[in-house]
Amino acid sequence: MTATQTTTTTIIKGPVVASAATTTKKVASMAAAKTTTNATNTVTIKLEGLGGLSQGSFFKVSAEKINLHKPPGTSLPNNNTDDKPQSLPTLGETFRKILTGEAFCYSPNLTWFLLAVGAWCFFPYDLEYASNDDSSSNKYERVWKIAKHRLIVNHGLALAYIGFWHYVLYFRNVCQRPYVPNRVYGTQKVWHNLFYTVLGILQWTVTEAIFIHLYQTKTIPFVHATQNSQTLWQTLILSVLIPPYRDVQFYFAHRLIHARPLYKYVHSLHHRNTDTEPFSGLAMHPIEHLYYYTCYGPLLVLPLLCNIPISPFLVFWMGTHCVISPAASRSGYEDPFSADLGHYLHHRYCECNYSAGINFDAWFGTYRETLPEATTDEAMPPRDPKSSLGWCPEHPDYEVGLAVLVAWVYYREQQNSTNPLWTACALTLGPTVWAIVLAIRSAPKFMSLPKACLTPFDKDSWASLVLHLGLGIFLGVLPATYLLLLLFRPTTHTGE
Repeated sequence: MTATQTTTTTIIKGPVVASAATTTKKVASMAAAKTTTNATNTVTIKLEGLGGLSQGSFFKVSAEKINLHKPPGTSLPNNNTDDKPQSLPTLGETFRKILTGEAFCYSPNLTWFLLAVGAWCFFPYDLEYASNDDSSSNKYERVWKIAKHRLIVNHGLALAYIGFWHYVLYFRNVCQRPYVPNRVYGTQKVWHNLFYTVLGILQWTVTEAIFIHLYQTKTIPFVHATQNSQTLWQTLILSVLIPPYRDVQFYFAHRLIHARPLYKYVHSLHHRNTDTEPFSGLAMHPIEHLYYYTCYGPLLVLPLLCNIPISPFLVFWMGTHCVISPAASRSGYEDPFSADLGHYLHHRYCECNYSAGINFDAWFGTYRETLPEATTDEAMPPRDPKSSLGWCPEHPDYEVGLAVLVAWVYYREQQNSTNPLWTACALTLGPTVWAIVLAIRSAPKFMSLPKACLTPFDKDSWASLVLHLGLGIFLGVLPATYLLLLLFRPTTHTGE
């Protein structure tokens, strides 16, 4: 009789039973340990990168993403071992990550969303209609009254977040991988960026106040997110989809304002920063702010054109994302939370990396991966001499034209002699038309009309021009036209 037979058949002998029991316990213990190890590894894998964090920190970058032995910005993305380019995500892979929520949960979007939820709990919108302000002639005063209440909230939250990143990076040195070594701190540059950031938050606050006014007067139907399980799931799903939609809108609106007329008179102010810092993210011309915030388009289309009421929280969440997301991504460092080398390269070289988030540049041939090595002539960025507050605008003819346009619209509005659609178009499309007029008039004699209006895209195919400029206007300009049209139209509903 073999040992195996003894173990399996002789069940009454004490020593054998004890031996078998001991063996069974060891096997079970090893299996349990293996299971525990696997479970621990699974949890670790799932937690790494959650909310955009690396190794559980806002101030670290994973060694799996970059080569820590190379200068900041010079290693290929997601490649820490060699210089062989890795394949970029396909369109199908990108959509898979969006639809499964992976792109949301394993990115800074989750952290920003939680911040927005927390802020909403303390500072929700007042959606009750004030009956003593029922006169439609007082709607502008009512919007401004709402804006004044939201002004402290929005500036407090936004400046606290952006200021935090500026402080910990430039005064506490919590990160160790600046794109520019031995960077000289520019006080004038920071004040310049802070000034335009405050203007940008102010403009979003007015936009937000218009939405609140339209909600109060029932011009835009809405539901509360916590009204029932259906509205809660609807709000959660749309919240996850807002960041990828912003990526789409940002890319096409961004391409639009890089065409020569709008770049020269509007977007060039933002590009005064070739070496970015947290306050540079919102340092934009007011007309660029107008087009930047129009990612709210679906929040108008769904309730008004598709008859799908949605929660006003989505307006707050989208505004929060617009205002705070540029801060750490424009930090000027490689290792903090949400650092974005691609957009840093865009500010350095201008004609590349127009997208943010979804990599449209890889599909349209405008993607640049890294900074040059320090030994090359272009390694150091040019200085930012225009990033200072001056008394005179860089293009006073453009600013004077805008002032005349606004004054004329205001005068006609006071006379009640304007068509609401014409007024909305004048204020949103007018700045672009005026920029085109000035660009053509100021173009050198040797410059052709297409170059005067389309540079640097004048050599693109007509299909590419129609796609980029058409969607740029549709997604980046017309939502503002629609929002102002709703404001200017006579009020037909009240909140009673």
